[in-house]
Amino acid sequence: MMNRKNSLKNIARRYGAACLGAVLLLTSASVGLTGCGMDTEISDMSREMIQEEEQQTYLYQLNEDGDCILRSEYSFEQPDTEGRITEMVAKAAAAPEDTGKKSLLPENTTIKVDNLTDGILTLQLSGAMKGMRNASEVLTIGGLVRTFIQIDGVDGVAFKVNGGALKDSYGKELGVFTESSFVENSGKTINTYLSASMTLYFTDQTGTYLVPEIRKVYYSSNESLEQAVLEELIRGPKEEGHYPVLAADSSITSVIPGGDVCYVNFGKSIDATSLLSVSAEIPIYAVVDSLAVTCNTEKVQISINGESDMLFRNKMDLKQTYEKNMDLILR
Repeated sequence: MMNRKNSLKNIARRYGAACLGAVLLLTSASVGLTGCGMDTEISDMSREMIQEEEQQTYLYQLNEDGDCILRSEYSFEQPDTEGRITEMVAKAAAAPEDTGKKSLLPENTTIKVDNLTDGILTLQLSGAMKGMRNASEVLTIGGLVRTFIQIDGVDGVAFKVNGGALKDSYGKELGVFTESSFVENSGKTINTYLSASMTLYFTDQTGTYLVPEIRKVYYSSNESLEQAVLEELIRGPKEEGHYPVLAADSSITSVIPGGDVCYVNFGKSIDATSLLSVSAEIPIYAVVDSLAVTCNTEKVQISINGESDMLFRNKMDLKQTYEKNMDLILR
């Protein structure tokens, strides 16, 4: 079995985030679990866990609904780098044997190897794939990166889509994805916790301004800091005179940072009857500003039940990305 490059990064790739059992998290380039500009505290892990992670490889596929990445243990059949790349290209293109799973590739999408140069594997995607323009396409790219980065001799993965460079929903070319671009969660519980000082934005009694709360939060390393921020927003404010911005029964399907854009998909409407007096932009910018200040997120695109082609409260266009807006904060 292959030699893994960095034990700490491999642990980060295994235990970083949660999305119905598997989600993506964009981390800092240097150390996997210290992203988002926050100091974290990580408990010691056993040497056996490190050794196990160094030896194990996985096959990545989508769940039946196509909104989450699943993984299963896999042993390479080919002994060398080129053979393993060819092997995994075939696996990515083939329909899964398990009827409860889907291929990483969108229907009518093909994949082939362009080249492997200085450790950078370039893959060509053609057909239905357009780029990282929605949550499902981000999952596709994330799953493919995690598939090929396991192979010794592959230090980064780049993509060409229908002959052009891969771009995010903002039109920016994304370049090379490396081992630190995405981390994964195994779905197992571990006794490892991170701590972060979060700046969360709620609303005042008029429902027209944002008010900040700073709180220290301990959260499982099975989830990302971005996910933890959103969960705290859903839990609501703790300070007197502060009011909720998201419905208490809101659910988070996925949080997917990719390039400059963080894709947030809520499983159900974040609105509620009790929030109708809150201005339409307040829930949106509460999410955006909380992620921007706590996680250094540049842009956020929000979808509800996987849909972004809609107007939230008949006003806020979810097709566009939103940036931090400090004008709404009560001074």
